[in-house]
Amino acid sequence: MKKNQYEAAEQFLHEHREPGFPDCLHSYRVLHIALCIAAEEQEVDYDVLILACLLHDVGRAALGAAAGHAVVGAEMAYSFLKEENWSENVANHVKNCIKTHSRKSLEEPESLEAKILYDADKLDMSGAVGCARMVTLCTLEQLPMYEVDERGMPLPGEKEEAPSLFREVSKRRKRGVSYYTKEGKRLGEKRQDYWEGYFARVKKEVKNMAKKGTKILDKNINDAK
Repeated sequence: MKKNQYEAAEQFLHEHREPGFPDCLHSYRVLHIALCIAAEEQEVDYDVLILACLLHDVGRAALGAAAGHAVVGAEMAYSFLKEENWSENVANHVKNCIKTHSRKSLEEPESLEAKILYDADKLDMSGAVGCARMVTLCTLEQLPMYEVDERGMPLPGEKEEAPSLFREVSKRRKRGVSYYTKEGKRLGEKRQDYWEGYFARVKKEVKNMAKKGTKILDKNINDAK
């Protein structure tokens, strides 16, 4: 890929970044992760992979966080690449990669490049970076860290509870994450322990301090007027 071709794709990315987000760093992280996965594979089409990673979320500019951004983004990327005189084969290949990168996609990734993109996108929500992203995303959506019961004790984030960071953590844990590539799976398993441990520690600290603090508070509050 020529430098001017890469820069044109970058420009398109920045012009169609998701509203409410200050940068496109997620797309760059996905690109870097994908390239690391690709280094462990054979016969990767790097032009397709680089373009697909850079452009995989451009559909969010049109749809926000709505389901279906992968389909919209795939069409946007295809039109852009054709305008930039990329071949039909490359444009269509990138389109298919983007169309199947989301967990909500109706089709599964088929090509090696599509599988690498899928894995890289999911890996960016794992490990320490995944913890930071989940907190950031919940903050942007103005969700509380957790809900409390009638006694003021933190709730764990079960299905019947209102949306919160703890609820999002529980949802992700229950649905799990699967990977298509060997290296993606290896990285995912390595990062998952940290992700699980971090949020378990957050919940434990909140619960323990609330429990002990409430007991002390009760001793210092009485009904006397």
